[in-house]
Amino acid sequence: MNPRALTKSEVEALFRGYPYRPSSLYVIGNTSWGGSVAVVGTRKPSPEAVGLTRRLVRELVGNGFKPIITGGAPGIDTVVANELINLRERPVIVRPCFDNNARQWASRGGVIIMESVECPVDYARALVFRDRIIAGLARVIIVPEARAWRLGGGSDKPCCGTWYTAVKFREGRRVFILKPLVGDEEVHEAFRVFVGSGAVPVGSIDELLARLRGLFPWV
Repeated sequence: MNPRALTKSEVEALFRGYPYRPSSLYVIGNTSWGGSVAVVGTRKPSPEAVGLTRRLVRELVGNGFKPIITGGAPGIDTVVANELINLRERPVIVRPCFDNNARQWASRGGVIIMESVECPVDYARALVFRDRIIAGLARVIIVPEARAWRLGGGSDKPCCGTWYTAVKFREGRRVFILKPLVGDEEVHEAFRVFVGSGAVPVGSIDELLARLRGLFPWV
């Protein structure tokens, strides 16, 4: 379970000109894939969003949209990874370094991608940099549910990595966000921010799959 350093050409092949790509990358597992999707979201999902995410993962896999990339964080990311493992698929987990989270997912069969083996002192900053790798590896980013960091405080950044992945570092990627299933104002505020930043709102998994088929005609 030792991380392998990717060559410069391997990194360039994965990111295909993406402007925020890292200069170095390490992996545990196989990175030979073509088009892929990332599914990320809030660390504090509603029960409705948990059920939606599980159904979403099953439908994505069943329709050939894989591998699925996520960040391995609590909440939506963990729901995604666990559902993939239940389906005997290997989730692609992006971590900032070979931290305990990465080790746990690797032990469960996940493909682990990280910018550094050693964890930096400023771990929180490294998590933000991790988000650009998730965005860069995916052709499409899907957000089942996001949650605003704070309301009325002047912030337009729904917490935490979801905003960085799907808005700040989205360069050239299509972003889809599912319409809120709950009345929670934090969820609705995040939805408004994402849509206002260019994310495409979708009302159902079937609608999302139809849009994805137009982007991945070979599936």
